[in-house]
Amino acid sequence: MKGKVFHFANANDILSTGRFQTPRFDEVNEKFQVQFQYKLKSAPFFPTIVLSTVTNIKGGFNLSIPTLNDASDCQLLVYRFENIKIPPTNFEVPVPNTPVFKSKVFPGSKARRNLNIYFSKIQNELLDRGRGPNQDSIITQAEVDTMANGSKDQINGATIKSLTATIYDQHIWVNTLANAQGIDAVVTFKLIPVSDTSLKDNAYLDFNIEGFDVDGQGFWGDLFQICISKDDIKRKIEAGFSQNISGLNNDIANGIKQLNDLVKASMGISPNMTASIGRFSYPVVGQNTIPMPFGPPIQVPIRAIKPEIFLGFPDFSFYA
Repeated sequence: MKGKVFHFANANDILSTGRFQTPRFDEVNEKFQVQFQYKLKSAPFFPTIVLSTVTNIKGGFNLSIPTLNDASDCQLLVYRFENIKIPPTNFEVPVPNTPVFKSKVFPGSKARRNLNIYFSKIQNELLDRGRGPNQDSIITQAEVDTMANGSKDQINGATIKSLTATIYDQHIWVNTLANAQGIDAVVTFKLIPVSDTSLKDNAYLDFNIEGFDVDGQGFWGDLFQICISKDDIKRKIEAGFSQNISGLNNDIANGIKQLNDLVKASMGISPNMTASIGRFSYPVVGQNTIPMPFGPPIQVPIRAIKPEIFLGFPDFSFYA
């Protein structure tokens, strides 16, 4: 599979005005990682196979892939490199960390086509979630509270007595009071929003659990962790958050469909645009005043989660 990555320079202008403009595809001046992943339909329990290569400085790539047929589901992703500091020296290493393109799932018979890939970071307000100004494509603290309320049920023999989830900078902090076999314990962890790069359509947002901790070491902590595991907690949290995460994914999917329809109406072509989420920011959107028993009240920032959204499509005829 040969091709080249381009920047779709005037995507926001076309989409914000709804009027025909000749698309401008600028040559890039950076390297990307191109990733091809596929899975055999006849072996659903077999892991997804991933092949990757790094483009040249102008975005050109040549990826060797096997001959596949329509019995395989395939997907193409493009990652931008970011410098990540590696502790303890904080030495910076370029890592393919930001997905700027995620194709639709396509059959293996089309996997050997040569193609160009176009991407652009788009203005979040173009994906209106229908909640008024400055709320477009943002996950609010109120939504996180709703997600948390959906997670206060039974977890394989453990009962969640209380659960709070608060947006901080770079993560959601989850604090849970749980009981297993008559033992109370405080379970805390970080919920990290990440881009969903799994082999499926209309999936943009996922999350990881980090820093899982049970308050109470020694015998009681060990006994509690025998009764309840990190995987149990994660499955239950996923179940509680899944409806809202699915809602956000559906919002993005519907927004992309509307943008596709707009381009088709104004330009007479079906671009088959897709979206991917890159990095996340955590802007302060308000203040919460907390009274103190002694001294003046304190101001606690209220944050939201704002995903970086990329629009992309391969050559127009790729899915035809």
